[in-house]
Amino acid sequence: MLVMSRLRVLWEKLNNELKYSASNPINFDEIWSFQSTGIRLISLIILYSILVGFLFTLLVIYGPLSSYLSTNDVDIDREILEKQNVEIVSLSEKLEVQDAFISNISKLIHGQELDSLTVDDIMEMPLINYDSLNENFTQSEQHLAEKINENLRMNQVEEEHVAIFGSPVVGEISQDYNERSHVGVDIVTKKGAEVKACLSGTVIYSGFTQKDGYMIIIDHGNGFLSIYKHNKTIFKKIGDKVQLGDPISIVGNTGENTTGPHLHFELWHNEKAVDPSDYINFKK
Repeated sequence: MLVMSRLRVLWEKLNNELKYSASNPINFDEIWSFQSTGIRLISLIILYSILVGFLFTLLVIYGPLSSYLSTNDVDIDREILEKQNVEIVSLSEKLEVQDAFISNISKLIHGQELDSLTVDDIMEMPLINYDSLNENFTQSEQHLAEKINENLRMNQVEEEHVAIFGSPVVGEISQDYNERSHVGVDIVTKKGAEVKACLSGTVIYSGFTQKDGYMIIIDHGNGFLSIYKHNKTIFKKIGDKVQLGDPISIVGNTGENTTGPHLHFELWHNEKAVDPSDYINFKK
């Protein structure tokens, strides 16, 4: 009986007509007003909520938001993501190779020692494939290529492999190659002599270091690098293509590791220093 009594009182209150108005707080003038019962006001709120919900449902199903709920689009996005993942993995592998290459070049620039090739490794080293290096041969390179092919046919690599590269300068060797203490040769030549590329290739470093002065590194392909240190000035920049015999610098005396004008020349194969005298005759 108590519950019914309270419900009856609540129903009567909701059926009472009330006036709802808004007034100006300064002069209390009435701006707008309306009269309604509580039952009608609650019904209006419920109807408005249903209408808003219906419109939102239409927007989700047929409007711009529908693309986020479509299973087909999700499948397409998944395929795109899988392709992108494959590309990212491929790029990551290439970056790792590039980082390793840059790291090795940095070691060469700073004079860090690496394990040198043995005599047997040098004898078994494959000769350069000139066709893969450059399609446009210079006359000198054509002559060298023909000589190498002849050497291969005659199996005379031991005596003739000194002619694979051209000499960067002509002069006297003042300090020989030593795999532990001096991974290159020092050549004393005439003052102001031009330093020439020992083979065609691409300049991968051209700059100045405190230790070795003005220096150039050329990548010849097939794992071969040539390094030219202590130059007075350099003519080439990173990315330049050079041919056999192209002038790349002037012999100098720059850097801390020098006691007079000369060219310090290094030859590397597969990240290991080899004796340049086994490949080049500097006394032509």
